[in-house]
Amino acid sequence: MQIERLSATPSTNDRAKERIAAGERGPALIVATTQSAGKGQYERCFASPPGGLYFSLILQPALAPERRARITLAAGVAVAEYLGTAPAEDTSFQVQLKWPNDIYLQGKKVGGILCESVDPGDGPACVIIGIGLNVNTGCGEFPLELREIATSLAAESGVIFVLDRVLTGISALLIEKISLLEKTPALVLDQWRTYDYLHRRPVEYCAGSVCITGLGYGLADDGRYQLEEPGGRIHQILGGRLRPLSAPL
Repeated sequence: MQIERLSATPSTNDRAKERIAAGERGPALIVATTQSAGKGQYERCFASPPGGLYFSLILQPALAPERRARITLAAGVAVAEYLGTAPAEDTSFQVQLKWPNDIYLQGKKVGGILCESVDPGDGPACVIIGIGLNVNTGCGEFPLELREIATSLAAESGVIFVLDRVLTGISALLIEKISLLEKTPALVLDQWRTYDYLHRRPVEYCAGSVCITGLGYGLADDGRYQLEEPGGRIHQILGGRLRPLSAPL
């Protein structure tokens, strides 16, 4: 697999788009030591200080457009599985996934996923899987507003990790999970359910001016998330913002 390594870049996803425009179809990786304009969900910035792993994987999967949203779920499973199988000697992690794209460890965010589709104009759509993971990041490196809600693998374990080893392990699992998604999507969703951070937790869902509170009810069979209102009504969510609530309903 081709790997482009950058000491710094605004965004590895944006660099991936440039590569696709130049003819790249993948699999290919773009890896950066830092990002000055890392992308999060809803155009938010993803803090990317030194010590983290920031990369984008370019693939051209055989997936219908309506199924591409599930790629984010498959990517989450890949990260969670890798971190649960000892990425360093005698060290593994019990990761949870917050729908649709956040990676949690000990109740704090340890990483995020941003998937984007690009139509290259000469065949199936290319998919960019962007992942930011706080690996060796010191807690003092995070912006002040994130220090209470973010963590890193090193902060939780006291271990310093070899970033290339983590990159190799996660990227191999990403390709494996996308292949599984093409053939057996229900299995990938079942795997994701085992890491569901919001299941039976109080949550709030907001879309525009509408906000609904309830309990996380897990994934629907099409990859949408479900919320159960106190009266028992089930909502299936595709867009909008979903966040855990600290107080019980």
